[in-house]
Amino acid sequence: MNTKRIIRPLQVLPALGALIATTVIGGSAIGANDAANASTVEDTTSVEIGMVPQVTVAHNIEFVSQPVEQPLPVEPEPEVLAASGDHSEADILCLAKIIHHESANQPEHVQLAVASVVLNRVESGRFAPTICGVALQPKQFFNVHAYRPFGDPRWETSQRLAREAVQGKGRDHAPGALFFRSAGYQSSFFRSRPHIARLGDLDFHK
Repeated sequence: MNTKRIIRPLQVLPALGALIATTVIGGSAIGANDAANASTVEDTTSVEIGMVPQVTVAHNIEFVSQPVEQPLPVEPEPEVLAASGDHSEADILCLAKIIHHESANQPEHVQLAVASVVLNRVESGRFAPTICGVALQPKQFFNVHAYRPFGDPRWETSQRLAREAVQGKGRDHAPGALFFRSAGYQSSFFRSRPHIARLGDLDFHK
């Protein structure tokens, strides 16, 4: 690039003097106050035509994105309802079949009440000492071993309610009940039994 040596007056306004930190003229440094007092200064600096003031950019600045670690929401583990007390898995299966056969079309609290009747019989000492034994007593329920409701979508609910029942859930819906019947069914036997509650389409008796 071609250069010229030029002589030009440099007008410095006093009002700008305070803003000039250092004015370099002819290779020597003049303080801001001296520049403010000067009226005309002969600039003999060699200037390259077409030069543009350079802006220094700091290249050592690094913006590093920090990874944001957020824990994934922890899904609650499904409750596992295991057999409790003296009730085996076979007993719970029998109870689930009774719930399904007798009350699958009823609300869940009614189904739990049906389960409670079976459990109350087991605990009463007047019936068989196991759930399957109660189910198989003559003229009581039905042959649970021959009953296979496995294709019914309601079967899963029956199994869950059976497990909940043996853990004590629903025992207060028809407390102490040993018998139940359809609400429209009448007999001398049930008329002689204390009535506890009507739940859904079923009546419960002691």
